Amino acid sequence: MRFANRLLWVLALSLAACQGRNLGFLPMSSTPLKLSDVRRSLGIDTYDSIVKTHTIAIKGEYTGPNGRGSFRRIYQPNGNFEHFSQPLNAEESVQRFDGDVLWVESTGGSSYPMTQSRANITCSLEWILSGRWLIPGDSPFRTTGKTSQTPERVPGFALQLEGGSSSATVWLDPVNYKPQALELALRKGPMRMRLHDWRTRRGFAWPHEIRIQNAHGEATIVKTNEIVFEPSAATLQASELERTRMKGVSFDQPGAPVVQLRRSQSGHLLVKPKLMGNDVGWFLVDTGTGVNCVDPEVLGASPNFLATGSGGGREISVVGLGGSVEARVLKGGEFTLGAMRAKGMEWVPLDLTSLQVVVGMPLSGVLGGDFFQRAVVEIDLLGGELTLHDPRTYDASRLPWRPLRFDGTTPCVQGRFSPCHEGWFRLDTGSDDTVTFHSPWVRKLRMVDNATNLVPMRLKGIGGEIKAVRGRVRWFELMGQQFHKPKVTMVERATGPLANPDLYGNIGVGFFTGQRLILDYPNHRVALIPR
Repeated sequence: MRFANRLLWVLALSLAACQGRNLGFLPMSSTPLKLSDVRRSLGIDTYDSIVKTHTIAIKGEYTGPNGRGSFRRIYQPNGNFEHFSQPLNAEESVQRFDGDVLWVESTGGSSYPMTQSRANITCSLEWILSGRWLIPGDSPFRTTGKTSQTPERVPGFALQLEGGSSSATVWLDPVNYKPQALELALRKGPMRMRLHDWRTRRGFAWPHEIRIQNAHGEATIVKTNEIVFEPSAATLQASELERTRMKGVSFDQPGAPVVQLRRSQSGHLLVKPKLMGNDVGWFLVDTGTGVNCVDPEVLGASPNFLATGSGGGREISVVGLGGSVEARVLKGGEFTLGAMRAKGMEWVPLDLTSLQVVVGMPLSGVLGGDFFQRAVVEIDLLGGELTLHDPRTYDASRLPWRPLRFDGTTPCVQGRFSPCHEGWFRLDTGSDDTVTFHSPWVRKLRMVDNATNLVPMRLKGIGGEIKAVRGRVRWFELMGQQFHKPKVTMVERATGPLANPDLYGNIGVGFFTGQRLILDYPNHRVALIPR
């Protein structure tokens, strides 16, 4: 088979994984569409967590005017891939993408790089087929203008490869918004294909039948018969780190596994763990803090809890609203809460007097990221309960999981808000607020000008306090739920975490009243279940 003919169907099979940024999309019909509408139609809310942790192998067969054969495609999370194509009664050919160059080789032959123009075509096509054009903030495409070839009442998106000349148009089913046709601009005329039989498994959507039509009206039919997910090498390495982290952690303590969850008058979440078997007071449950903290004043009741002593550990900076505080990380002794017992968690001795003003009561410590990494944490705000599950045995197959990303050690979730903005927010159970919008986005979107019922206020935390404004926005959508006219906080001038331009803001527990929040740090996912 000639290479030019072989390339046609190889393009329809290659699951390209080149890295890119700055998604641009533009509705092609009179009815505006949002990126989230297409994602929901394909059911790929957990897509990002799958492709970043698993090797995906796609296998199938093709038949057309140039012959028939089989293929096998291996896609790695780091962007590299290998594509093996085996025409009937012909030698196998291979495409290998190493992150920079797309190499082509045949059995027993030498490798040579594919031309940049053809490589751009391959990447453009497969980013679309594999769903990468739908990932907010991590797409390799930018927006082009409206096309004059828009079919009547058929929505579509015009996409241009960032940094390349390749362009494409995706047409969507006007009823369910699933991609139904793809047109890719080539020098000799457009390549057109129909996309059928979309199936979504573990958040990965793929068209199991692709029909590519040539200039003579003849079709090559590509059918997928198997998709296999396997943990990648990086994921296996992370699993080994997870096993190391879980050493000394057990969930077989006697007594009720459910812990009383107290809400202070300020709305903050508090629990009473034990250090070395001793009650030492209330601890703030705070996903917004990357480390566990303990007030030195309470260590008198458990003098051997920090066994390494004041001379060990490592130095870190604890960043708060008004600045940072230098501190030392130390290994801790036995910690128990509910059914969980852990030895060797990291702790920072830190004066928490400033938080007493915020929470409205004395605090003995803060449970932060190092605690959440060792358990599936279920927070029931209606029942006032906290339950800890062993992440190694927790059965969560039927929960409505959403992806959980991390900004350093703090978790982030996706949110949408009026009029049409979408982005990532830090999830902060140590905040009693609904949303606290970061200062760069408050200024850029002129949020104070567009909000209603404005009231000035001050935010207090570790390191000091800052000025803010409280008001209402028209709507906010989070983890499948939409809240109408919620009160939110907007910070116009800030330093530290609330000045982070990469995140839109912080999500507090204000949205979760009367609901059940399940945090699974080890598997990078979160679920919000209404009561």
